[in-house]
Amino acid sequence: MSKETITYLEDLSNEIFYEIFDFLDFLYIYEAFSNLNIRFQNLISSILSIKMKLSSISKSTFQCYYTQIIIPYQYKIKSLHLTNPFINEILFSSNSIELKFIRLETLILDKITYEYLGKLLNHLISFPYLSSLVIICVDFVPNQNIFYCQIFRLPILKYCNLSWRRIDSNRWKRLILSYMPHLRIFDFLFYTSSYSNNDIKEYVAQIDKFNSPFWFEREWFFKYHIENKEYR
Repeated sequence: MSKETITYLEDLSNEIFYEIFDFLDFLYIYEAFSNLNIRFQNLISSILSIKMKLSSISKSTFQCYYTQIIIPYQYKIKSLHLTNPFINEILFSSNSIELKFIRLETLILDKITYEYLGKLLNHLISFPYLSSLVIICVDFVPNQNIFYCQIFRLPILKYCNLSWRRIDSNRWKRLILSYMPHLRIFDFLFYTSSYSNNDIKEYVAQIDKFNSPFWFEREWFFKYHIENKEYR
């Protein structure tokens, strides 16, 4: 009569846990394993590359994460996705300590306000490995050239997704050629509301300027949506 073999969680090797952790957000890993025993605490501490998404959480919960996770593990964070406005307020306010995300490669900021956008961009140059940047600003952004110059100082940026009001194709072309030679993916979202046919025609004319060899050669194509009808 054969005996049934039972494998417990603790029987798995460290290597298997590392492979599992690669598929999980670090916040889930920390909450699930950090208080189990010394072995798992050591496993978590030895993780070299951290992916983190902070979205639907309260301000008090984020402040706990900030103290217990973000500050201690800032040197290991590879991907950071922030979606709540108050998170940006805490991270990039003048009262915040200066975080050093020296391994950060991907930064996604959703719903950031103009007030904290400038503070964020001042930090970007200190992220030497940042190659992917997504910024979705909820406010109108004046003096956009200042922000473009800060973004294009990033030496190895390969993916850039910006959502604010600017559709000058010639300006984008010059900026990309001059400051972003490694850019491979250009993802740009422009939105506006208008009840004037003349305004709509002007927006369409500006978008049509992206239909040139410079954009086609890179396989960067644009589409727009007006009154529930999609044009290509």
